[in-house]
Amino acid sequence: MSSQTKTADKSLAGRIAKARREGRTQQALELAHTLYKYERTDAHRELLRQTTLERGKHLHAEGKLRDAIAVLTNALSLNGSPEYVADVVEHLAACGSIAPALVAMHHVTEPKQRQRILQNIVDSALTQGSATKSALPADLQTGFDLILQAFSHFEAGRDDNARAALQGIGLQSPYLEWKVFLRGLLAYQAHDDARALENWQRLDQARLPARLSASMRAAIDSAFLAAQPVAVQQALRTRALQQQGLGIAPLMRDLREMLHSDEDLGPAFRKAEQIVPVLRRDHPDLAQRFAQCFYWAIVDHGAPEDVRRYARIFGDPADDPHLFRLEAISVEHRGLWSQAHIAWQNVIGEIAKNPDRWPGESGRRMQAMIWSHMAENARSEKQGQKR
Repeated sequence: MSSQTKTADKSLAGRIAKARREGRTQQALELAHTLYKYERTDAHRELLRQTTLERGKHLHAEGKLRDAIAVLTNALSLNGSPEYVADVVEHLAACGSIAPALVAMHHVTEPKQRQRILQNIVDSALTQGSATKSALPADLQTGFDLILQAFSHFEAGRDDNARAALQGIGLQSPYLEWKVFLRGLLAYQAHDDARALENWQRLDQARLPARLSASMRAAIDSAFLAAQPVAVQQALRTRALQQQGLGIAPLMRDLREMLHSDEDLGPAFRKAEQIVPVLRRDHPDLAQRFAQCFYWAIVDHGAPEDVRRYARIFGDPADDPHLFRLEAISVEHRGLWSQAHIAWQNVIGEIAKNPDRWPGESGRRMQAMIWSHMAENARSEKQGQKR
């Protein structure tokens, strides 16, 4: 191998490694193709296998199932170790490519790997519905029918029939997770939260039933919700609203646009009236955050009457009981200095009347800060008049 070839090889390998570390799976795959085409060694072929598999997993995680299946099918054609083949087949099954996964599964001999593949196959089959039954081998069709029957009975309110159907699912069945999920769902529907959690806590977090139960579990298991990243917590709350059939999720989506527009906030407040009682009942922490969205929308582009609307729907915040501060900030934001001056004086008076909330030196310091702020406003007003 020439020194020039070695240099090119090293450069490409470094770029591939960097792209993989940074999660740029498509670029890593393209570079691996180039490297293997440049020099067809066993090491380069293995690198091509791994980057192809990583790209397929990435697409799967993004929900791009058709693209993921195409990439994973290509990954399977690259052969590789038994562990590699099993990993590819497992993800092919999870993407819903049931027939190819069943064919490729013949090359997987390790029992635990075969079990994971079967689990992904039945998860995908149940997701796709009764039309996929014919694609399953005969020994998987009975369990498939029983789970669908149990779902049908549950939806019709025939809980005893649903439980009877689940009795046919054994402990070694790949459908066991669905049996546990449905038992938890029956308990949840009956407001037996302890039994619902008893079932859902047993679920394999890598399986679809665990993901389906996550938002409902979060609603009754505060420790589970708190353990999730912030973005996941928000997604679980949103999904819980949709699953519970509260009908407010579409209103929330509409409000997002309305609060960010510069138009009258009146229609947004009318929608909020339908949402606030539900949030206070089921998600009190979200109700407080929801109120804050309107608070700052008023500051940004609200009208004087919006302060009264806010008080009527959300009540008075503990840290601004008469909404004097909201009024002061909102009129100041519009350059209405005289009105802001009056409102800030009301805030100062509020501090003086509430020594328990503003004890000793803290109250005096806050008043001094507001007076200093008012002086800055007066200077801005004077400079504006000179122009």
